[in-house]
Amino acid sequence: MEFDSDGTPINELRIGTRAGDDATTVTDGRIYIFNNSGECVSVLSTDQNAEYTSAKLPAGTYSVYAVGGNDLNRFTLPNQTEATTTSWLTLEDGKVMDDLLLSNTTVTMEGEDKTLDIELNRKVMSVSSVTIKKVPTDVTAVEVMVSPLYSKVKIDGTFDTNDTGESYTFTLTKATDGTTWDYQTAKTLFPSKGEPTITITFKRGESNTTTYSYEAAGAFAANKRVKIEGTYTESQGVTLTGTLTSEAWGEESNVEFDFDNTNSSQQGNGNDDNNNNNNTPSGTPVAGETYLGCYVVSVDADAKTAVLLSPTEKKGYKNSTEATSALASWAVDGVAGTWRFPTLDEVKVFGSDTTVLELETGNQRIYFYEANSTVMNITIVKLATGGYKFKDETNMVSQTAYLRPVIDYTYE
Repeated sequence: MEFDSDGTPINELRIGTRAGDDATTVTDGRIYIFNNSGECVSVLSTDQNAEYTSAKLPAGTYSVYAVGGNDLNRFTLPNQTEATTTSWLTLEDGKVMDDLLLSNTTVTMEGEDKTLDIELNRKVMSVSSVTIKKVPTDVTAVEVMVSPLYSKVKIDGTFDTNDTGESYTFTLTKATDGTTWDYQTAKTLFPSKGEPTITITFKRGESNTTTYSYEAAGAFAANKRVKIEGTYTESQGVTLTGTLTSEAWGEESNVEFDFDNTNSSQQGNGNDDNNNNNNTPSGTPVAGETYLGCYVVSVDADAKTAVLLSPTEKKGYKNSTEATSALASWAVDGVAGTWRFPTLDEVKVFGSDTTVLELETGNQRIYFYEANSTVMNITIVKLATGGYKFKDETNMVSQTAYLRPVIDYTYE
């Protein structure tokens, strides 16, 4: 047995790292070992050929932080002098993001050698492809931007909630058919900070641009692959479907985005009928279809009124007071009037239409509605049979309730 200068026994700690899924190989690793005082006492390096690496340590309790990936030289990693348990990892300037996995644990050395196996967790996500179809032939460039994305992660695997975030723009390439634009190279990024906004830009020449934007209903989380597919239609603008797939990264889930002309803005002096925000609808509204870019919940043909559903929704209101305040300033381009909470029956109409709400089996979403002048919550659950169950009608506070207002619209 070895001893340090004051006679304390020194034992060997053998550390092995592996990814949380069997398909990933950690080819480059760093292991930071901190004592009880928070001092980094050792930094170890690993590669794909070394199953274990080791350090000689006196008796005591240690915090072990592991960082893994394919090429850690792409990231700013602290050296032993700089390292703390709250050190930040960022992408080096000019470098391309790659896989990044982190984990931490504690170990107590008590006079004997120990072996420690650490399972790493992925802290990045990947956009596998972006495709926009049926793009007008006069469009000269197409870009898709996702924001906000986290810009850094702590060595303990946590993200900064105060991070203002950054964006990433995909520049698409026109396919041989002349109307499909795509980006087919997988891109690794830090996950989104909350629900990201996806912005699609059509450019015509140097100064004429039309943009469509939408706030996604769910975050682009770490350890997920995102596939974004969109289709442009003259009447609805752009409809996007995004798929989150696992491919040995994590559980599979899906997310869907709808874009239409109420989400668009145009700059420049171009004149393109396909992209003008023409607020004069043709025909009359039909229940279950789209009118003025809004889903039609119901129609009263005799009174010539229709209940229209906002094309966008937001979540995170802590109580009905916050939701009511947000409702007061709700606006949708081209639809004049006062937006209101839906009734329970109206929620059940749009909440059971898969063109409006597409949930994975077992997933749920909570919406605000109003009954007898009281703001309530209703939970919508996707059943294994493919249908929807509505439950838990309550006026309890919900941190995750969605606001999706409706409007009583009079047409000619």
